[in-house]
Amino acid sequence: MSLHGSFRVRSEGAIMKKFLLGLAIFLAFAIALYGWSYVLFASMAENSGTMSHHLADRPIAMYLHVIFGPLALLIGGFQFYPGWRSKHPAYHRWAGRTYVSSMLLSGFGASVMAITTNAGPVAAAGFGGLAIASIFTTVRGYLLARAGKYQQHRRWMIRSYVLAFAAVTLRLHIPMFLIVFGMEFAAAYVIIAWSCWVPNLLYGEWYVRKYAAIPK
Repeated sequence: MSLHGSFRVRSEGAIMKKFLLGLAIFLAFAIALYGWSYVLFASMAENSGTMSHHLADRPIAMYLHVIFGPLALLIGGFQFYPGWRSKHPAYHRWAGRTYVSSMLLSGFGASVMAITTNAGPVAAAGFGGLAIASIFTTVRGYLLARAGKYQQHRRWMIRSYVLAFAAVTLRLHIPMFLIVFGMEFAAAYVIIAWSCWVPNLLYGEWYVRKYAAIPK
């Protein structure tokens, strides 16, 4: 391949990455607004089959999850935007601290909700696994940044964010399982408790191994 052709391929790849990241941020913004609607409009949580019992019995855990989860989802997307870290290092640090705090608070709320979900033990294990993995990857990434190991920090925060993005994939999977596959909600939700984050984590691991090891 000629030098010109190689440059063109790299340029097109960079454009595609920016497009996909922009799409991810757009979806994150939409889902964040949806999550915050549970706070702004109490009737949404009251009428939700998956949230009403949490609102009645564990409101603190639910509010921690639906307030700080969307916040982490929004902040995290911008943290990966090309050039943002180098152009705005102070913002990156403070936004990162807010992201970590939000992930921990949301993860704690999610773990309580997982243990007490009315969707059954398999769904509880799925959502519980997501909460634990989210907390672990986020703390690991934060500690690596504190230690000055920024390349490893970046890898672990990629893992953390693809888990945060489960909020998006969960909402995408619900209509897919109900409409495309024709499943009942109760049965679909058990599968979605796992499908919303395990493929994300596998993709994140593939991305880390393929791209994140390349020095920036």
